[in-house]
Amino acid sequence: MGIAGLAALLVVVLVWSAAPRVFRRPAPFEVVGYVHDPASGLASARAHADKLTSLSPLWFSIGSNGALVDPRPDPALRELARSQHIPLVVLINNKKGGGDNGQFLRSDSTRRRAVQEITALVEREGYEGVNIDVQEVKPEVREELTAFIRDLSRAVHGKKKIVAVSVIPPVGVSPDVTQVYDYRALGQAADYLVFFGYDRHNPSTGPGAIGPTDWVEANIKKLSSLVPARKLVLGVGVYGYDWPSPTRSPMDVQPLSTAEARSLAQVHHARLNTHPGGQVQFFYTTDGRSHEVWFQDATNLKEKMDLAKRYSLRGIALWRLGFEEPDHWKVVPPARRR
Repeated sequence: MGIAGLAALLVVVLVWSAAPRVFRRPAPFEVVGYVHDPASGLASARAHADKLTSLSPLWFSIGSNGALVDPRPDPALRELARSQHIPLVVLINNKKGGGDNGQFLRSDSTRRRAVQEITALVEREGYEGVNIDVQEVKPEVREELTAFIRDLSRAVHGKKKIVAVSVIPPVGVSPDVTQVYDYRALGQAADYLVFFGYDRHNPSTGPGAIGPTDWVEANIKKLSSLVPARKLVLGVGVYGYDWPSPTRSPMDVQPLSTAEARSLAQVHHARLNTHPGGQVQFFYTTDGRSHEVWFQDATNLKEKMDLAKRYSLRGIALWRLGFEEPDHWKVVPPARRR
């Protein structure tokens, strides 16, 4: 190689080495584990550490004044992640409970405080990054949510950390719920979006399949037209719901782990009706009320993984660890984290 060639190579090396964002390379196919319940989530993560590329435990919320509230880090899960070299991309949601759940977004000062506290948190605690889950907010704060994610990404990327955003998908969901998300802009600002491929039917609707494949695929197609596929992670549910009839309020509908759903069917000698895509349904009656239960078996997970790979998505995210059954893990290959 001549002097000119060496000089050109040196320029390339210097430019690459000066790049401000040097994150770990994504795994060939990401398998993210959401953790909500400390005990069951930890047990599941420990048993299946070899199949997880990252963990997203719900350890913090953002209060109305922009401060981080309800801290609940689990030292045991942190130690597991450290010992097994599993990155922690901590899940942070907006504080719910009635009223204006997006109040922190409404002023520059509260958004700025949230950015500062989250950035300080990931740097101080050594987390790989954060996953921001903002739900139940009014469409009128759409621009403010986008501005918050842009500002947060700028600050967190400056610390060489990751920002993910969890979103409700746009197809087949009320615009009152989804209009707050500028999917294209959020996808540009964040490292990746996790969209929920579940809760098509949920406590606020009538009973039905939780993650029907045609609905999930329609959302993949729509989101892929707005965000590069490699910045999309498909959320896959591994749980069920029990709808009583009549259902008086969403509080009447009970979430179930897959094991709880199967046990309930056995207790009541109910016949399992398996629908396409691993959506399982059964009926039973107790205390004079009829119940309809839907849950998702390992076929659902396998089909959704195949769908994510077919559309070249970044990976999947399991909601939530501790709700699955052993058969779910039989379809998940060992992780290659780097």
